[in-house]
Amino acid sequence: MYIPSTLTLLTAAALQLATPVSANYETGKAVQINFYSNSGCSAYTGETAAWWTRSPHAGEYVNGGSAGDCFSLGMPGASGSLNVANVWRGNGAKTGGSCDLYDGYNCGGVKGGIGFDKNSGSGGCVASRSSSGLLWKSARCGAA
Repeated sequence: MYIPSTLTLLTAAALQLATPVSANYETGKAVQINFYSNSGCSAYTGETAAWWTRSPHAGEYVNGGSAGDCFSLGMPGASGSLNVANVWRGNGAKTGGSCDLYDGYNCGGVKGGIGFDKNSGSGGCVASRSSSGLLWKSARCGAA
């Protein structure tokens, strides 16, 4: 009995470590992107955000809305992965959304993407580097 109990505890601890860090809402925040030092979005190292109330502004991808501002991610060089941790409407309600990622500055270079699903409450985990092997350097995000 002792071995299965220990195994159960170790498995539970490992699953906790694999859970991406959640995002905390701040007034005016639209999208939060988290950075991780490993490839599985579990070793949190930092974050950045797009906003409704200040720069960089998020876009709104509904009813013919506008694209968000292009902004520098400022991702740590040792990053291994990133995810969209959460997306909020202007009133603070959670919603879905996405970010276009670019491996060049000013939203140039190779383009990739990442999203956040409001129904599941999670964003996919993607590698911190583009198919060209460069760190993602800039992004454009919006809420759906």
